Amino acid sequence: MERDKIMKKRIISMSIIFIFFLQACSVIDDLYLVQNAIDNFKGTQGYEIAKAVMHENVPKIKEICMENSGAMYVEDNEYHYTVLHWAVGLKKFKSVKALLEAGMNPNVQSSVGGETPLFIATKNEDVDITFLKLLLDYGADPNIGTTAVILPDMIQADGRSTPVFSSFIDGQTPLMTLPTLYIPAKKANPAKAKFLIEKAHADINKKDINGSTAAIRALRFSDIDMAYYLIVECKATVTDPYYFPESVRGRERKKIPQYPVYALREWLYPLDSPEYKKKMDIVKEFEKQGVDYWNTSIPDSILTKIRDLYPDNWKEYSEKY
Repeated sequence: MERDKIMKKRIISMSIIFIFFLQACSVIDDLYLVQNAIDNFKGTQGYEIAKAVMHENVPKIKEICMENSGAMYVEDNEYHYTVLHWAVGLKKFKSVKALLEAGMNPNVQSSVGGETPLFIATKNEDVDITFLKLLLDYGADPNIGTTAVILPDMIQADGRSTPVFSSFIDGQTPLMTLPTLYIPAKKANPAKAKFLIEKAHADINKKDINGSTAAIRALRFSDIDMAYYLIVECKATVTDPYYFPESVRGRERKKIPQYPVYALREWLYPLDSPEYKKKMDIVKEFEKQGVDYWNTSIPDSILTKIRDLYPDNWKEYSEKY
């Protein structure tokens, strides 16, 4: 009995130590990111305001903005973000508010990628919508998309340009970034989508350069909660085709239309699961929009998976899934 008490105390003590360790790591990471952000502005006219912003020195921010309003629009040397982008990304609320009060454009876009501060706020992994609300209160536009990236050193000798492939897709809006494969973000993102659509009037059917929408991305990423919200609750359009990029790493590809219903065909859930029920609700919405899910062919690769998962009743499953 005494030994059990000692072990219990040790476990509690270790748990407390571990929590403090995580908190210490978080503080260290925050300090590193703050210093890194400041260092990225060295040698630019934005260096002084970067220091003030990262340390949330509001009086200094106001002073610099009064003397030189252009300083807040200077981009850092590495990521090409303004201090407002950095303040949002590192969750410096006082600094964000001070910059907006000083008249900074909430829709300022980075010169490489075209991201707005709202784009950065949407990509933060937690469920907190404080920064979304603040930016929107000062006029942030949720429908501004990113831009294609062509860097000078990617121009070939014959004058043709090779696209730089990164996380940026031409025309991608903040809402389009929310459907994801990343499990932790899936829990937070539906609340952000709801806020952007219902409070900020984000266009749910806005398309990127490849014709993809937030709903299509949710289907392709198997983000079922996001797809359910966008398609069943918000009635996002699922009839239009989208396309894969015409070239990847300089190699041309045919522009062949892809249809959202085939992305839905890739979802394989147990027939008695809550996910299956949600999928069937999405199927019904497809039917309301004139798309017959049950009349589409099952891709060979999916049929192979079904046979592997349900060797004894794969035919029955393939008729119902």
